[in-house]
Amino acid sequence: MAFSVALSPDAQNDVLEIYYYYENKLNGLGERFITTLDKRLYLISSTPGICPVRYDNIRCSLVPDFPYLIHYETDLDNGRIIVYRIFHTSRKPLWEE
Repeated sequence: MAFSVALSPDAQNDVLEIYYYYENKLNGLGERFITTLDKRLYLISSTPGICPVRYDNIRCSLVPDFPYLIHYETDLDNGRIIVYRIFHTSRKPLWEE
């Protein structure tokens, strides 16, 4: 059973910023990022425990071909994945802010 995926407002903003950043660099690259992100979120929703817990109950998954980490938590009671942030790998980790 696949879990549903819910993006926090911060994660939604992250996605938009990343999309526009890549789209401004090269037409179509932002779309490629969204497609790759969607595929990774589908994988996470199908196998939520695939990534290790990095801090508290937060797991992190690398977006293939892009230097971004998806920070998410599995809500087993409600059958959903909550995505809190999508950070560039060079940024200070969420748990150190």
